[in-house]
Amino acid sequence: MTNTSDLRVIKTTNLIKDSFYDLLETEDFDKINVKQICAKSLIGRSTFYQHYVDKYDLLTKENKYYTQIFTEGMSEKVESFQNENSLKDLIEYLNQDSAEILMLLDVHTNVTDLETEFKKIISSSIDNQLNANPMNDLPVDFVKQVYAMNVMTFIKWSLKNGVDDSVNSFLNQSIKQEYDLWLRY
Repeated sequence: MTNTSDLRVIKTTNLIKDSFYDLLETEDFDKINVKQICAKSLIGRSTFYQHYVDKYDLLTKENKYYTQIFTEGMSEKVESFQNENSLKDLIEYLNQDSAEILMLLDVHTNVTDLETEFKKIISSSIDNQLNANPMNDLPVDFVKQVYAMNVMTFIKWSLKNGVDDSVNSFLNQSIKQEYDLWLRY
């Protein structure tokens, strides 16, 4: 086990992660291997294996890290899905890590999937509103999936292109209209 407070360990893990993201910029995750990560990091394979079991372990740890960041951002920034600035504030919160998050959102494996984790968090964020206004004929899971997909589209677009007030306003208006429509069911 490595001492995570040792500066050498911190530098090495940062080097491994930076190399991993550099490779993700040009190659699909499936095509990346530990040998490439080590070559790019200028470390030996044994050093890599002191920190990670394999590339899936590295991916899983990165996804867990950004899932935690996203969870914190949702808790701090998204008070209600009807608040005009909630999603804009969330994007500003995530923006410093936008390159890494966007790359990880494009990696889908059976082991770990950041987009799936984000959608779960987004879906659960509207539980209170849906429980307060139960629907008779419309499946709650369907409503949650529609909401999560819309918000994920906004997140990806905004992290890639920057926050656009007209896009933010459009999404907020469409969510409000969907919400009003859901209440009729």
